[in-house]
Amino acid sequence: MFGGIPYAAAPVGELRYRAPASVESWDGTRDALGPGPPLPQPERTLPGLYSGPLLGGWDGEDPALTLNVWTPDPAARGLPVLVWLHGGAFVAGSPAQTVYDGAAWTRDGVVLVTVGYRLGVEGFVHFGGGETNVALRDQLAALEWVQEEIASFGGDPGRVSVAGQSAGAMSIGWLLGCERSRGLFARAISMSGGVDLTYSPEQAERVAAHVAGKLGVAPTAEAMRGVPVQRVVEAQASITPDQLQLDTDDDRDPGAGLVWVLPVRDGDVVAEEPLAAIDRSADAGLLAGHTSEEGRLYLAGVPGVEQMPDEAVAMLAARMLTDGEGVLDRLRAEDPGAGPLALAAGVLTQAAFAGPTERLLARHAASGSGATHAYRFTWRSGALGGRLGAAHAVDLPFVFDTLDTPGFSGAEDRLLGVDGGSQELAARMHAAWVRYVCDGDPGWPAYEHVEVF
Repeated sequence: MFGGIPYAAAPVGELRYRAPASVESWDGTRDALGPGPPLPQPERTLPGLYSGPLLGGWDGEDPALTLNVWTPDPAARGLPVLVWLHGGAFVAGSPAQTVYDGAAWTRDGVVLVTVGYRLGVEGFVHFGGGETNVALRDQLAALEWVQEEIASFGGDPGRVSVAGQSAGAMSIGWLLGCERSRGLFARAISMSGGVDLTYSPEQAERVAAHVAGKLGVAPTAEAMRGVPVQRVVEAQASITPDQLQLDTDDDRDPGAGLVWVLPVRDGDVVAEEPLAAIDRSADAGLLAGHTSEEGRLYLAGVPGVEQMPDEAVAMLAARMLTDGEGVLDRLRAEDPGAGPLALAAGVLTQAAFAGPTERLLARHAASGSGATHAYRFTWRSGALGGRLGAAHAVDLPFVFDTLDTPGFSGAEDRLLGVDGGSQELAARMHAAWVRYVCDGDPGWPAYEHVEVF
């Protein structure tokens, strides 16, 4: 691995809340023996689960925009390339997490690039006089770096795929509709993504005003640059969605009161109509899917969740879905014995991941931008007494073929439970992703077929 390679200048001082700037060249040999530092973020945990292998944390180091490269052979030529954008709800995560180890990819002849991008307030909140969606601009800068430099690591800039999960997958959805991304990648992989979670400019202004108010400064980029990053992170950690009123005359709160750090539809990086933009701008093939029980990641470990009253489940459905009652009826018809956990998790799954992914697949297929392939992940983790199931993020160690990552199994609070995952399934799933990165065919028919793992 070549780690901690800067793809843009460190976003400090006057470069905060700005688009990424070019990195200055250096003399001599640079240490690239370890991954770059995590970007600033508050500590984040998952209910009832040990989240270390997934989320990590921030050690207080100054921000740096870096990436890591795993290559089978730096002297090779024309190898396929996969650029990975990590998840973490736009507020957490790092490309340095062990689940994203590149050994299986290099074993199978693929160059893997994992990218760090700005998170939380520093990456997604738009303050007056600053740039919009700087985290997504970071990702574009990293993809531009790959086009310019990856041949030096054995990769082919014409065979680049970009992949991500959760926040990383949603980022890819927006980049598919961004004119600036044309030519930067040939294929895209969206794991539990979509393009639905965006703010209108009015909503984004409300978020910026609330954050700045917490810090006692004006909601401008100039004022925010005067606030130390550590204080911004602390303020971010103290803000909960219920503190913000984000329903407007024209738009519902896209996060439904559950999340508040989201990109803004700026008409530049994120189109004013993100789905429609795919018709105009996408020029890459797409492999997209989701897990069958996404919402269990957030609910399975919550004490007393199985005693949630029917009224609370109904309120959640009404808040998150325009057809909440209909979705609940469907969930009950599919599983007449479904309890509160299964129903509430089903609502979250449909609202945040399954519905957006299905809309993305349908729009991409209709656009003629390239082949569209769909999948669904259904393997159920035994974690939390079996309650975790096929939850959000359970598919990650299968795709990366990193089931043996320390901390993923061996106890009830580990993502893969006491017994761990199926190596046979990991081999099958990873091989499908490798085939897709190499030649655009994961091994099953294009849309509307859905491959089940």
